[in-house]
Amino acid sequence: MMVRLEAEEALRSVQVQALGSGLLETRDFRKSIAEIERAAYGKSRTSRQATPAQLQAAGIGVIVVPPADGQEAPQDVS
Repeated sequence: MMVRLEAEEALRSVQVQALGSGLLETRDFRKSIAEIERAAYGKSRTSRQATPAQLQAAGIGVIVVPPADGQEAPQDVS
């Protein structure tokens, strides 16, 4: 986990310096940022919605409330 935190800190530092200096070519800037983002955030930066079972396994209480009359039940987007 420490590697990811260090990468996030490096990303922040590079972004601040690069945006402030304006010395990088656009292509080089984007390539450097993309590499550090992959290291900092992993392959996927999107997250899935946790299921009630996953929340309960983590010790988070879950109460499932049925939809009100005339409304559709929410769809699971997993």
